[in-house]
Amino acid sequence: MGANATRLAKRLAHGLLYAPDPALGPALPTDEEILRGFLGSNDFVITGPPRWNALRLGTTAVFAVTLVYNRKRSGEFRLGGRRFQLRRVCYPRRPSAEWFVVDLVERCLAAGASR
Repeated sequence: MGANATRLAKRLAHGLLYAPDPALGPALPTDEEILRGFLGSNDFVITGPPRWNALRLGTTAVFAVTLVYNRKRSGEFRLGGRRFQLRRVCYPRRPSAEWFVVDLVERCLAAGASR
């Protein structure tokens, strides 16, 4: 970060900072940007009700945490006031719509749905 960005930096979590654009206001980074900074890579997949509902397959269930598959960490983390459930599992680099369908079927009880 440059000197100006360092002065404007805000703390999301221990060791994780972001610098909002003063022209745009105090907008928080997206989930993808937070995870990219936390994991140090783009190698993750966000799944759960928002992705399942986009396919018109999910239920009205809402998770209190965002479900994220990755290859580095497992556990629940609070970053920027948001909760992420990270699971270290195998997943395709570019998941297809069919992959999200299988993901929903495997997690149907957590989603409040039956097979």
